[in-house]
Amino acid sequence: MGYPNLAFFAEGVKIDSLAESTETVARCISSIVIGEEVYNRSDMSVEEIAEWLDALTAEQFKKIMHFFETMPKLRHVVKCKNPNTGKEFRAVLEGLADFF
Repeated sequence: MGYPNLAFFAEGVKIDSLAESTETVARCISSIVIGEEVYNRSDMSVEEIAEWLDALTAEQFKKIMHFFETMPKLRHVVKCKNPNTGKEFRAVLEGLADFF
């Protein structure tokens, strides 16, 4: 697996449907190891990787999702004050998508 980079976010991250989520995960796979066989990302299409992802069990896919849940991310808490009400609040910016 590879972490998404800035170019990844510039192209757009789509997670509104299962197919779009699968495509997003597929774009982050750098290689697939099955037994002693190694399949490099450069030798496979997004559709082939998506097909492989679709064949995974729920437990296997959960492990891939754990990679995304635990990857490093940008996070910043902004403290603000509403000028009309004077009420303070906090806004949390998290992940590259919130910063760009």
